Amino acid sequence: VWSLISADVAKGKAAWRRRCIDQPAGVDVQSAGPSLLVRTEEGMELLDAATGKVRWSLGELPPRFLRMSVSRFIAGPDLDGDGAPDVFRAFTVTDNPRRRELLAVEAVSGKDGSRLWLRLHPVKPRQLNAVKPLAWWATGRDGWPMLV
Repeated sequence: VWSLISADVAKGKAAWRRRCIDQPAGVDVQSAGPSLLVRTEEGMELLDAATGKVRWSLGELPPRFLRMSVSRFIAGPDLDGDGAPDVFRAFTVTDNPRRRELLAVEAVSGKDGSRLWLRLHPVKPRQLNAVKPLAWWATGRDGWPMLV
């Protein structure tokens, strides 16, 4: 569990505080200014970096999925055409009823936090904590960059 504290340097005190599960990630997905993506016990939230106010939130996966690794975030192309770059997240989960380990990758609207798609891929148990930082690669045949 992390304590995210924004410091007001001029006043020498905390401007706002937030509790989160993973290390926060700075992203530029809205024209309203700098944002921070955080994972909380309830899901994922986009915070206004200046005020700490929640711009949008997205709930976690259904309870049958036990989250195993830290989330990796990256801003990327605007898949839904709403004018804001979208957010891509990767993390590992265990599907408890089926006793399978999975890599979860999802695309989320940068504008309103709605889940655009979610893909689950089987992984070996020793790979559960092996999610590395995300990056964009060359453009694929479909004209979109590849997420690696």
